[in-house]
Amino acid sequence: MINVKNLFPSGDTLLKTAVLVLDRCNTLSFASAVDPLRAANRRAGRALFNWSFFTPDGNPAMLTSGLQIEGAAIATLDVCDLLIIVAGFDLEAHATPRLLASLRRLYAKGTAVAAIDGAPWLLARAGLLDGHAATTHWEDLEDFATRFPNVDTRRDRFVIDPPFATSGGAAPGLDMMLHLIGTRFGASLAARVASAFVYDPVPLGQQGAGPGAAPRPIRRNPLIAKALDLMERHIDEPLSIPEIAQRLTL
Repeated sequence: MINVKNLFPSGDTLLKTAVLVLDRCNTLSFASAVDPLRAANRRAGRALFNWSFFTPDGNPAMLTSGLQIEGAAIATLDVCDLLIIVAGFDLEAHATPRLLASLRRLYAKGTAVAAIDGAPWLLARAGLLDGHAATTHWEDLEDFATRFPNVDTRRDRFVIDPPFATSGGAAPGLDMMLHLIGTRFGASLAARVASAFVYDPVPLGQQGAGPGAAPRPIRRNPLIAKALDLMERHIDEPLSIPEIAQRLTL
């Protein structure tokens, strides 16, 4: 079932936006969050978004490319209309009590939250996604569904279930941001923003999360999930049952 609810109502007022960047996220996911905001302002000919960067503790976030993003500590942010979180690796290490408390505090103030790549994991660790539909990076879907059984995990590129929007990876993040721009400021502007990147967005719910992924149920048993993923990766040269069992025990 496709969730067609909007993250926020349509309108043309300026959205105060905070971009929370974590260590070891990738540059494309970061760009998919920020560049659509810049392009929307440019294509509209006026400011629709203003944004500031934040990190978990005020220290620069180091992306996997070596790029550093400076920002204030997220604990210093009092209020915003939209919080965009970009995360990648080492999610458990990032899920500190201080960071999770900041996410809960902003949620309690009615903040809309868009989470890209590994960021939905942090929302789930904070207990904020319980009872909500969500997705995350396709490589982590099975672990995510197993770890957070109270989340309705979807095998979609992005999912909108207010006050949350979740996506997996850079291209789905761009699809999600274009969708949010379209629902807030109109489909025409979203199309013009997409044209700035020479990009054809995938609409909500029309494609699975993984590359060329066919729709299939989420597997919540981690051992079965890992075994099936191993078999999928070795279709050309299938592994024997003993080989699969051995790899699962490593």
